[in-house]
Amino acid sequence: MTRIFAFLALIFANVFATPVSEAYTRIYSNALDYSTHMHDGQKRKVTKEPYIVHPIEVANILVLYGSPDDMDVIIAGLLHDVPEDTKDKPPYITSSTRVPKKFMVSRRFMEIYQLFGQKISEFVYAVTEISKLKDRDEEGDWLNDNFEYAKQLNTHPQQAILLSAADKLSNLRCMIMELTQKILECPDDLAAVKSQYWANFGRKKYPDYVVLGKFITLFGLYKMHLKEKYPALIDDLQQAILSIWNLQHSTNMDDVRGILESNEKYQQLYKGNADKRSG
Repeated sequence: MTRIFAFLALIFANVFATPVSEAYTRIYSNALDYSTHMHDGQKRKVTKEPYIVHPIEVANILVLYGSPDDMDVIIAGLLHDVPEDTKDKPPYITSSTRVPKKFMVSRRFMEIYQLFGQKISEFVYAVTEISKLKDRDEEGDWLNDNFEYAKQLNTHPQQAILLSAADKLSNLRCMIMELTQKILECPDDLAAVKSQYWANFGRKKYPDYVVLGKFITLFGLYKMHLKEKYPALIDDLQQAILSIWNLQHSTNMDDVRGILESNEKYQQLYKGNADKRSG
């Protein structure tokens, strides 16, 4: 729980370092409450830390790298996993607010529209996998789902692509920390450790290079749309992808420790940049 409170303090310090309207302050607080409630009891697959840490980090990445004044996309960062991962939760509100047909696809999207409006709902919709839009997930091929995700994302505004990139950077940094720790705990059976790690993501059907190829494919899309305006984000995404690729294929423990150390330095720099913004 300590890390949750640290992230909460960090993101509030950053978001509100730039003056925002009272209305957006209230919407941000409501979105944080809603996301925390919806993800309550959920854990990250490997670290088992509370899941809410991830959407908070995504919102903070959007502040640090992207759009500190664009509250709509920052709020969408807090909400981006709610439609995919909280289908089993009971209704949060009962509202008579009319919902456009597009967002009637699931109970969660109806709630997000009713609570936070059209623009934020559009951003969340843009980064939700097509097979997971509805209340009941459609059975789909993982590789095809990811291809369709990239194809769909390419049609959305730059802010939606920025949100997706922030999500992937958060996931990659978590994966680097998880995989390095697993390898260092059991250096004598690397193949089994790595195989077991990727199995946590339900990717047994495809070899690791296909799974990692997902990030490389998306990186090309991110670079095309975001490099000019958000170069620091693109550079760190590229480094994170290289790190996870090298971890998967390295058998040298010194290399693994070096990657872990670089990731930890990134986390310290990340925190330092946040302190500068709030100072």
